[in-house]
Amino acid sequence: MNYYIGYTTENNEDHILKKSNNIKTIKYSVLNMIKEESELNKLNATVLYVNTNYEDEIFVAFKNDDGDWEIELNNFEYEVEDDYKNILLNKIYYSLTGTFPDNFKMTSPDLYDEVLKTNKGTYLQDGDEAGWGFDTDSGDALISININRNDEDEKIINWVKNVGRHFNVDLIEKRYKNCYIIKVKDQMKYFK
Repeated sequence: MNYYIGYTTENNEDHILKKSNNIKTIKYSVLNMIKEESELNKLNATVLYVNTNYEDEIFVAFKNDDGDWEIELNNFEYEVEDDYKNILLNKIYYSLTGTFPDNFKMTSPDLYDEVLKTNKGTYLQDGDEAGWGFDTDSGDALISININRNDEDEKIINWVKNVGRHFNVDLIEKRYKNCYIIKVKDQMKYFK
């Protein structure tokens, strides 16, 4: 897969600035350009974008009237497998369950570092039910949790609440005992 950085000038002319097959290099370049701004000002750029060679847009930033840049789309996780994407849904789900994909620490070190970990065995375990899906109308992810262990309920419930607080998401208690829903806003866009 190839990626290219493009920009649009004040005269609505599009130009290609850089091409690479390394998405990390492209991401670093784009974010650095927005941070520094001087290169974009020299180019008279009003829009900065990253597209794939298939014309899929994965990054867009606009120059505001006050001269600051505002990022509208930031999907550098485009080619990353769903399980390894550094998105809020995965951070929460892996924090709750402690079950990670193969080579997780090596393959996705940024995501691994942001997952809450415990050595107290308070992750959701076999017998508990934890799954997620999408509300297709809103694009929100819904993580459903059903805790089935009577002997450790309070410890597990506290872990679920701690994870929710840490990531600042709503934990909704269902009408059944030890059943919860966590709503994670606007996550469907990250899945192909």
